[in-house]
Amino acid sequence: MSMDHARTTAFLKILLIASACINLCVCLGGVLLGVLREDMLLAAVVLTGSGALGIVAFVVCWLARARAIQYSMEATHYKDMLTELGEGVVTN
Repeated sequence: MSMDHARTTAFLKILLIASACINLCVCLGGVLLGVLREDMLLAAVVLTGSGALGIVAFVVCWLARARAIQYSMEATHYKDMLTELGEGVVTN
């Protein structure tokens, strides 16, 4: 893995975790607003819903990231095995 790829991966990981924290705060803020201010129920529902949607988006991105890394590692492993066996890798 190159240094630029490692830095990009680390940056994206930090960005995902920061967005999850923000979404969690928005969601909890909406719940708190709904509990404390009954007259602002619509704003509370919007905040809670958008925060929850952001958390779901975070989970999807996090799982896709892990799957992409696993695929990359497997592809590299098979390429290395074929190279050791003297077989060529067919590309388009």
